[in-house]
Amino acid sequence: MKSLLLIIFICISTLCFSQTNHQIVAAGMTWSPDSLTIVHGDTVTWINSTGTHNVNGTTATFPNNAESFGNTVDTNWTYQHVFNFGGGYDYQCDVHAGWGMTGFIEVSVTGLETALLNIVDYYPNPTNKDITIELDRIYNNISVKLSSINGQLISINEYGSASKIYFEIEEPSGIYFIEVSNKEGQIAKLKVIKK
Repeated sequence: MKSLLLIIFICISTLCFSQTNHQIVAAGMTWSPDSLTIVHGDTVTWINSTGTHNVNGTTATFPNNAESFGNTVDTNWTYQHVFNFGGGYDYQCDVHAGWGMTGFIEVSVTGLETALLNIVDYYPNPTNKDITIELDRIYNNISVKLSSINGQLISINEYGSASKIYFEIEEPSGIYFIEVSNKEGQIAKLKVIKK
C-alpha cells in the first residue's frame, strides 16, 4: 500500500512540476552559454551544427560529477541529457578542451527535493561516507533521517541548531534518501549516492 501511494505521489508531482529544456550551442571553439544553472530534472540539449565536437561530462574525466553524460566526437549532432542529481557538473569538448572549450552546469536542489527548508548545497555526491549539508540560515531542532531507496528508515540523527550539518552514511554502496526537517515542520529531501 505504501509503495502504491508513493508511486501515485510521484506521478502527480511530476505532472505539477514542469521541467525545462535548456540549450547549449557549439560556437567555434566555445560553448554558448558556457555556464548554466538549472533545476533537478531539467534537460540540457547541446547542439553542434558546425565543426567536429563532442560533450564529455563523464565521471572518468570529471570524478566530482554526480553522474556521467556525453556523446562521441562527430559533426552535426544534437545531444540531450536529463540531470537527476543536484551539484556541479564540468564538461568539455575533448577535441578542443586545450583551447578552452569547457563548460559548467550547476543543478540546484529545488522542487520536489526541497520544500520550505532551504538547502544551499550538499556534498560530495556521490560520497564515500561523509555528507555536508549547508542550510541558508541557522535552524533549530533539526532532525536528519536516512532511508534506503526502498523507503526503509535506517537512522535518525537530531541536532540542536545548525546552519551546516555533517552526516555519515555507514551503509553499503547504493542510493539513499536524506530527509532534513525542523520542529516547524519544514522539510527537505535529498538523494545521495554512496560509492
